[in-house]
Amino acid sequence: MGQVLAICDYERQYVFRLAEFLNGHKLLPFEVMAFDDPCKLVAYGKSNRVAVLLIDETMITQLPEQFPVQQTISLVSDQGVQSDEYPSILKYQSAVVIAKCILEICSSGQADYVFSELRTQKARLIGVYSPINRCLKTSFSIVLGQLLAKKKRCLYINLEPYSGFSQLLDYGATHGNLSQLLFYLENHSKHFQLKMKSMIEQFGNLDYIPPTENFLDLQDVTTQTWLELIETMRSQSEYEIIILDLSDYIHGLFELLSKCNHVYTIVRKDGMSLAKIDQYEKMLAFTNQSALLEKTKKIQLPIYKQLPKKISELPYSELALYVNRLIEEDCL
Repeated sequence: MGQVLAICDYERQYVFRLAEFLNGHKLLPFEVMAFDDPCKLVAYGKSNRVAVLLIDETMITQLPEQFPVQQTISLVSDQGVQSDEYPSILKYQSAVVIAKCILEICSSGQADYVFSELRTQKARLIGVYSPINRCLKTSFSIVLGQLLAKKKRCLYINLEPYSGFSQLLDYGATHGNLSQLLFYLENHSKHFQLKMKSMIEQFGNLDYIPPTENFLDLQDVTTQTWLELIETMRSQSEYEIIILDLSDYIHGLFELLSKCNHVYTIVRKDGMSLAKIDQYEKMLAFTNQSALLEKTKKIQLPIYKQLPKKISELPYSELALYVNRLIEEDCL
């Protein structure tokens, strides 16, 4: 058994349903055990190690002073009444929010968590980039991720200065975005995996980290920091595929592209677009990055009369039919 998260609450139906959900929540890297009696919890703790304890606020005093646990979190019925000694989570709210709160608290603490390696190979990195504007690059990237996520664990990262996600997606108050994750990484936190998991949002089966809301936050991010972020994600997560939706704005564009296993570049056949592609390829040659072209596949998307405005509907669009054929061709 891996690291154990124990939940203890007098409401039997509540505690067992919450444990059932959390055990099935793919972002939570704990084995969840449920208890409706503190005596049962104490008995379990005598022969098993509990990493995190989520317990009803009225039960905490019933535990032995030296009860072995790395992180205690109080379940409170009223957000206005919180313990000075333990971090608190509101009991009656979405189980998804509870899971994110657990991850955020654990990532902010000093306890050491040791998780077994979920994968023996690093995630495959797919870059999507084009020097041409308004070419459906982001729509293509999202559809690619959504279709791949039906069979594989897939993470999408948007590195554009203006993603528009806060308007397109109703994900409410998030537990962080890409800017905060970069800050966390730069401060050398030992719980990067937990912090990243606490930020993950989803559309369909595809996981994504909310993009930055202020592009100025990314202005000073160095090439080395971007490379470190991607490498850490590849090595410390269970994702099989990470999709980078890239832009000219970030530092280290060519270096990030060179780290990708596969690159899609969207092209068009009009004169202006062809001139931009030609200039881009000459720049690759000038900077000794021509090898990028060997793993780049140029794609010309068909002209679509109308694509869905909602991201959730993109997997059922004409664009999805095209991307599906592409996935089959490239054996992704």
